[in-house]
Amino acid sequence: MKNLFCNFVFCISAISASAEGDSLENQIKAHCSSLGRIAFLAVEKYKTGRDIEDVKKELAAVVETAATMTNDGAFSKQFLADYDKIMDDVYSTKQRKATEYAILYIKECKQR
Repeated sequence: MKNLFCNFVFCISAISASAEGDSLENQIKAHCSSLGRIAFLAVEKYKTGRDIEDVKKELAAVVETAATMTNDGAFSKQFLADYDKIMDDVYSTKQRKATEYAILYIKECKQR
């Protein structure tokens, strides 16, 4: 499982590096894509029956790294707020389909 998190962090790094100096539209895409990946992980963790606080603890390092690396941390407060909304949504709507949820999240995020 740690290998999955390491791969995720490297993926976030690549997104962040490609978004540097890019337009606001590209920064929004990077922000939404990173959060979509976290949404996928949140649903996968939820499906195992874990409590929301346990999942937040398990994902804390990944989320903090993603928040600071995506767009060089320019929107880190917004990133963390969006993450909290994702977690609340996953648990309140009892999400079970990680891929579908992540794709829908990214699509809706980019439209904001």
